[in-house]
Amino acid sequence: MLEKSPFPDFSIKTENPRAISVVRALYALTEGTFGRGYRFAMRRTNRFVNDEEVRLIFEDGSQYSFPLSDPYWSRLVSPRFQYEPEIVHVMKWFKDLEYTFIDAGANFGFWSVLASSPAFGNKRAIAIEASADTFAVLDRNCVLNAHRFEIRQNAVFDKDGVELGFSAGHHTERHLTTDEAPEAVRTITLDSLATDINLAGDTPMIIKLDVEGAEATALAGAQRLLKGEVLLVYEDHGNDPTHTITHHIWNELGWTVSYVDRMGRVIQIHDVSELNALKVSKYIGYNFIATRADSTFEKRLASLI
Repeated sequence: MLEKSPFPDFSIKTENPRAISVVRALYALTEGTFGRGYRFAMRRTNRFVNDEEVRLIFEDGSQYSFPLSDPYWSRLVSPRFQYEPEIVHVMKWFKDLEYTFIDAGANFGFWSVLASSPAFGNKRAIAIEASADTFAVLDRNCVLNAHRFEIRQNAVFDKDGVELGFSAGHHTERHLTTDEAPEAVRTITLDSLATDINLAGDTPMIIKLDVEGAEATALAGAQRLLKGEVLLVYEDHGNDPTHTITHHIWNELGWTVSYVDRMGRVIQIHDVSELNALKVSKYIGYNFIATRADSTFEKRLASLI
C-alpha cells in the first residue's frame, strides 16, 4: 500500500516563534522554485532570522537540531515541506530487518537520527562528515540523542589517511579538492570503517552516500563491503546529464537501480531514457537506490513493484 505522507510527526522547539513564522511565510511564497527563491529570500531576512538553534522533537523523543538561518534545513519548519520522503519510505520498508546504517556525507546527521530512532527500528548508525563546522552540528545532534549513533570526522575516499583540502562555501556545496583550500580533512575508506567498527561480514547494510560528486571514488574504497548485503541510497544530480554515478553502478557493480517517488512507488530503471525522463530539473538532486539482483533488499523491493 502506498503511503501519502511517510514523514514522522514532530513539534518545534525554539526561542523565537516570530522567526519561525517568517520562515514559513518565505517558504510558502517561494515554493516551486527548487529552493532558489527561498535561499535568496532567506539571505534578505537576517534581521528576523539568525543562527539560533531550532530543534525538531519527534514523537518517539528523537531530536534534530539546526540553525534557523540555514536555508537548506530551515525548510523543515514549514508544514508545506517534506524532506526526501522517498528515503523515509525506504527506511520504513526495512524497519524490521536488522541492518547497519552507514551515513556517508552525513551533514548534520538527519538520517542517522532517524535510522537509530525507535520509530525506525533502533538501527546501529555511523555518521561520517568531513567539514569541521558541519561536524560540530552533527556532534550536537549525537549528544541530543544520547550518543545512540556513532560519528566520524573524515572524508570518504578510495584511500585511507590521505590529507585533502575541503572547499569553502555552504555545507551542501563543499567538496574535496587537491588544490589549496581553507580546511584539511583526512580520508577513510568504507572498508576500513567497517573494520574499525567491527562490522560482521554478513551484516546487512544500508549505505546513504552523498559526497558531492565523489560517489564513484567512495565506492572504490568499499570493495569488500559491497560483496555483502548492501542497499545503496545515492544522489544522481539533475545538473549531470550524463548520469555518471548511475552508469558507474550499472557498469562497475552490475547492480539493479530503482527510483522511489514521493508516494512510495518503486520504479526499476533500465536505461538512460528513463533517467532523462525523471531528472527534469538541473537544480535538484534525485535519490536512487541500488543493490545486487540476488540480495535480500532486491527481493523485498520486487514485491513492491
